[in-house]
Amino acid sequence: MFPFPVFSPTVPAGIVGPIVTFRGVFNSGDTVNIGAAAADRVVIAACAAVRGASTPRTLSSLLFDGAAGTTPTTTGVGAGSSSVTVGLASKLITSGTSFVPTANYSGGVVSSKVGVWTITGQLSNTPGDTKSWKTGDAAQTINVANAGCVFMVAAGTDGTLGAFSLTGVNVDDDHSYGGLATMEAAFGSVTNLAAEAARALAAASSANANAFVAHTYS
Repeated sequence: MFPFPVFSPTVPAGIVGPIVTFRGVFNSGDTVNIGAAAADRVVIAACAAVRGASTPRTLSSLLFDGAAGTTPTTTGVGAGSSSVTVGLASKLITSGTSFVPTANYSGGVVSSKVGVWTITGQLSNTPGDTKSWKTGDAAQTINVANAGCVFMVAAGTDGTLGAFSLTGVNVDDDHSYGGLATMEAAFGSVTNLAAEAARALAAASSANANAFVAHTYS
């Protein structure tokens, strides 16, 4: 019988995971709308920053209304005269319709961006698996539980900046940010995944130095 049903390869039939909503990319310190309060709402914050020196800053903390969430997964990389730092953390925020994410670094940065998602239907903000990677590291995979979702933030600097190609997630936002040092930053997610013991992760761009971090939830 026609028409035949068509299923996305990243949304297996019958797999219904947490509801993921991308809220956008903001400056560190902005107020972010996260929708209606809910007992099962987890907020994901992913940060990316660039500085005008080849040694990357350390991410000191990633805060939600001034309070810590999970310990951030973070890494950084540099090349030439610039470097990037990326990080990702989450927090169960059950009340209110907005929050302020703040990314603090070991020193000054030229640009600091924070991508935000919310997950509803998620009673724990503890990630199932976490991964970090930077240019020069071995390839990475991540473990996904049934009805799971994956979040990633990637950033690149030095050389010619261009759009990211993200493996393991779908791109939600990808932009260049200028100033004394320039950065390409991409934020991506995917949900409704079946269990996968080693889902491939990668972030490639025309920049000379790239880095990413990723989390899974289910």
